[in-house]
Parts: sequence; C-alpha cells; structure tokens
Amino acid sequence: MRFTAAALSITTLYRSSRQTSKRAYNAGYVAACQDILSMIQQGVSAGGNHTGENPMSVGRIMDWIEARCDAIKAREEEEDEEEQKEKEKDPQPPQNGPKPPPRTKRQVSTPL
Repeated sequence: MRFTAAALSITTLYRSSRQTSKRAYNAGYVAACQDILSMIQQGVSAGGNHTGENPMSVGRIMDWIEARCDAIKAREEEEDEEEQKEKEKDPQPPQNGPKPPPRTKRQVSTPL
C-alpha cells in the first residue's frame, strides 16, 4: 500500500511540474511575441521619412531581436555567477559524518 501511495505521489508531482513548466514556457513565448509586436508597431507609427523609406525593415527587426537575446543571455550569466558566489559562501555541511576509507583490493593467495 505504501509503494502505491508513493508512486502516485511521484506521478502527481511529475505532472504538476510538467504543467508548470509548460505554462512558464507559454507565458515567456507570449511575452516575446508581445515585445516584437510592440517594437514593430512603434516603428510603423513613426512612419518613414519623405523619401518613402520604411524605417521598419526586416534587418532592423532582426538586429533588435539579436540584441534582446544577447541581453537575456547576459542577465542569465550574471544570475548564474551570483548563484555560484552564494554557493561558495555557504558550503554544504558534511553528510552523515566522515567518508569511509577507500576499499582496497584483497590479495588472494593461490596454493602452490
């Protein structure tokens, strides 16, 4: 009975985690789409100059997206560095006392 309850608990945890992950991914994707749409709308609202040139070109959109991706990567790297510093400040306590000495191979004597 305990095994069944434990298995059900793990399954529920897995499903919940998967659902939370999907929701976070979808929220991030929607936010990215909204950012791009906003950027394009701002460029279109600004309009072109009198020569008929459209300031909102595909190249400009690509440059903007690349810059945003670089900024996000830089932020993630900074957060990783901060997390690493925190881990170094608070070393993990030893688990259940000292480690046992390493095992050595037994010498087996063979009869002559």
